[in-house]
Amino acid sequence: MTKTSVAPATMTQDSMDSDRLHVCVPVPAKEKDGQPTIATMHFPFNIPPKDFLSHIIAKMDLNPETAELGWKSCNDSQRTPP
Repeated sequence: MTKTSVAPATMTQDSMDSDRLHVCVPVPAKEKDGQPTIATMHFPFNIPPKDFLSHIIAKMDLNPETAELGWKSCNDSQRTPP
C-alpha cells in the first residue's frame, strides 16, 4: 500500500463564527504544477463526527477505506495520524 502525503485540514479561531465551523482542506490539484489547492468547507457545530469525516474525505478525493487524516489549528504544527 502506498501512502500519499497530504497537508492536514486546518481550523483557525478567526474562521469560526457563532453557528458554523470553517475548515480549510487541501483538494486534488487541477493545475499543471501539481500543487494542491485549498478549499474552505463550512459545517454546523453539531455535525456528527462520522458525517464530518465523510465530507472531508470526499472533498479531498481520498479512499475512505485507507484515509489517514492529520490536523492542525492556527498556531499548531502539523500532527500525524495515529
